[in-house]
Amino acid sequence: GGVWDGQDRLRPVLHKLAHRQLDAGDWKRLAHHWAFTEEQIRAIEHQYTGPNSYKEHTYRMLVIWSEGLNQEVNPVKSLCEGLCAINKKGVAESIRKKMSEDIELPQKGGNLCCPSCSMF
Repeated sequence: GGVWDGQDRLRPVLHKLAHRQLDAGDWKRLAHHWAFTEEQIRAIEHQYTGPNSYKEHTYRMLVIWSEGLNQEVNPVKSLCEGLCAINKKGVAESIRKKMSEDIELPQKGGNLCCPSCSMF
């Protein structure tokens, strides 16, 4: 218990990041940025093999990272900082934008439509 309830919201973001937004070498650079040990990195690599296995490696690493965070840490902020550190600023921005939209939407209440819908 007591896990940050955004974990469920974070998973699809991590999945998309791993499968669509990061390149083959990126996950190791991120892992080093987050102080993963060589053993941890090797263990992750060992689990999956094949030409696109880096996508699984990336996702696994991101999940391990997110589960190890302190309650006080904002995972989105930490993720974006990590991405910026490995020169993935554009990816970081898209995640920040997506997550802030997710957070803001429920609070806006009535007018979720675009301006053209609300003319009717």
